[in-house]
Amino acid sequence: MNTLRRVLQPLKSPSSNGGWAVIITPDPTNFSRGIQSLQYNGLGPDKAVFHMKIDGKFNLDSYIEENPSFGFALNTTTAKKTVHSGPQDSRTEWVSIIAPKTSTSSDGLRVSDILLELLKEFPKYDLTSTDSAENAIDKIENRLREVATVQDFGEVESPSAEKK
Repeated sequence: MNTLRRVLQPLKSPSSNGGWAVIITPDPTNFSRGIQSLQYNGLGPDKAVFHMKIDGKFNLDSYIEENPSFGFALNTTTAKKTVHSGPQDSRTEWVSIIAPKTSTSSDGLRVSDILLELLKEFPKYDLTSTDSAENAIDKIENRLREVATVQDFGEVESPSAEKK
């Protein structure tokens, strides 16, 4: 299972507070070029980097304190019962979305435009059943795959990031 699909799987289950949030940093509304890739080891200057996660315990105040810029969208049409066996996390790890700055989708959108589209469309996705949540995951994955690669956050690390 690829990184993005793995991170989106919890959308098939109820969240702990009745809804799921998608969080993207930096906010693609204000930072259309993402984080400058020169801040990351191994990436050239031609890449835009964003970070994304899914959160079922979204707390706006904590994100405001921790992030200078982020965009988010809430979806409250979650599944009524768990569709996976075993425990489900209500938060996912951050993933890095990396795209060449000049890359565009089949309809001419850059990665920041697709992320803005995701923020706009996410509240409308039907997440009430396994099939409908799978359709939403497919849509998100297919749109991002057109212009970007998605990696676990630790695979693309800022040289200034603290090691834990």
